Amino acid sequence: MTFIPIYRKSHHIDVHLTTTDKEIHNLIDEILNEISTIREIEDKKRPKIREALKKVILNLIHDAKTGGRLRISRDKNNYGHHKMYGKLWLKHKWFVEIAVDGLIELGYVEYLHGCWNKETRQGLQSKIWASDKFLSKLKGFLMPSNTKVVERTPPEQIIQLKDENKKLVHYTGLNPINKMRERLEQYNKFIQEQYITVNLNEAVWTNNEFWLNNLLRGLLNGSYTLDKLKLNQEIYPVNTSVDKSYSIIHLDKSGSSNTRCILYPNNVSSSYPHTDTNTKSLTSHNTSSILYPNIITSNLLSHIQILIHLSSTQEIISNRLTDKALMISDEQLLDYFLNWLFFLNTDIRRGRMDEEIRRLFRVRRSLGQLGMSELIFRLKYQSLHRVFNLESFKKGGRFYGGAHLDIPGHMRGFIKINGEPVVELDYDAFHIVMLYHLRGLDIDISQDPYDIIVGPEDRAIKKKVLLTAINAPTDRKAMGAISSYLADEKIKGIKVKSLLSRAKLAHTDIADDIGSGKGRMLQNLDSIITDAILTSLMAENIPALPVHDSFVVPQQHEDRLRELMIDEYEKVLKFKPGVSTKKKRFRPKKWDN
Repeated sequence: MTFIPIYRKSHHIDVHLTTTDKEIHNLIDEILNEISTIREIEDKKRPKIREALKKVILNLIHDAKTGGRLRISRDKNNYGHHKMYGKLWLKHKWFVEIAVDGLIELGYVEYLHGCWNKETRQGLQSKIWASDKFLSKLKGFLMPSNTKVVERTPPEQIIQLKDENKKLVHYTGLNPINKMRERLEQYNKFIQEQYITVNLNEAVWTNNEFWLNNLLRGLLNGSYTLDKLKLNQEIYPVNTSVDKSYSIIHLDKSGSSNTRCILYPNNVSSSYPHTDTNTKSLTSHNTSSILYPNIITSNLLSHIQILIHLSSTQEIISNRLTDKALMISDEQLLDYFLNWLFFLNTDIRRGRMDEEIRRLFRVRRSLGQLGMSELIFRLKYQSLHRVFNLESFKKGGRFYGGAHLDIPGHMRGFIKINGEPVVELDYDAFHIVMLYHLRGLDIDISQDPYDIIVGPEDRAIKKKVLLTAINAPTDRKAMGAISSYLADEKIKGIKVKSLLSRAKLAHTDIADDIGSGKGRMLQNLDSIITDAILTSLMAENIPALPVHDSFVVPQQHEDRLRELMIDEYEKVLKFKPGVSTKKKRFRPKKWDN
């Protein structure tokens, strides 16, 4: 069998999606009534089945915008999470046998059956996606501007315990765990009251993976909202006879800002063009088809010009729209931006195999090169949950879920909390230092613990190898994990066994900890420290965003954060740690090479 991209471009169901939209709830009830004509639904089970159907429908709406596919497991063992986890626990019969199979039988979804890949010896799960019949019922839900239809809710159980297979398991209500839950509930309520934004300027570098797998998906699932967008053209005050919410943007054929302007009429249709997968041309209602430029390399301004033409009465583009003035309201400009994201997503994913998509995701451009001088989006979803591992509250326990954890690391320096710039403080070589301190040994942090590993490899590779090996239970599994990482990153010429041996020689005092599986235990210690720091800062009304071994706070609280990071570490490990201020970067370190 040929494995086409549709098999792989998929994801598991996101159980945290919800909606308050009355039309969608009416649609859910309508389809549930149809399913009840072909599937037996007990009255007492109907609310649970409706909840399962809602999750499927919301994911289908989400994927219809991005061209994704919903991965469906038919293995009943994958639906065994304990009921204490609430909506994380979707019963196989309700979700698969009634909701999914009912949608398939009624023709509301297309279905691709799972299969076995003999070449890779991997199984591929079944996939579903919205059919034309279902799309016809969505009406305006798929418009680029309609990003508020689907929202994100926190998990019902914010303290989670998993077994060795990462399956959520039941635990009893221990008093320390209840106290831990209470503290985290208080923090979540506190942090959700803060207004947290990411304010990017034209010098910040991005890649297509950020635009699509991060920002677009975050906008669609309610993790982010758009606050502001400025094009990198001169913006002039409008004439007093024109609506004050509009701005004039000067453009010429090349997109520069030194010539006449073009008019964007107020009554342009909000319909966005549809993509013809065969001709790669775009068409809009009552307009002619035109060849659309490769959006992978085009910028937002050229995209706007195309959309204006498609929505106009002109039959052809003769002079790149230089005969009219372009006036765009803030709301319409954000609509155009979302439209650009949708077409970028379509253009990259259309008919391509995984390797090519991965390459296109890595295409790097600054905001300025993309036609933007400023982009501000709000981190709307900041609720955290903690995950413990291996059925032990002494393994793991780190904090997950906040939208700030999903943005690229170099963008955290551009966060503002309640309008104030932030600073990020980081523990130096956190887990390596911990291993020394657990043995009662101090370490000279002025010597970089990764750089002292002998060999020509980059520091980033040495760091990855050492930390991966600490997490792995054996040297063999460590080498396997490291080899997989190097293969994924297309890094060749690294002798993994030799590098691992050199790492042990550089750290003979903790050599026994390398390949020992102590990573979960170290995560537990750093999560205890994080819990204490967040609780203390919250008591002082200081909002903080944790990033495992670093913290983001408003700049005025830098000294207080540093003091707490040192004090709370010393309480647990009896030694003083190194704490550094992270430098604000416009691109990731790995892009500097």
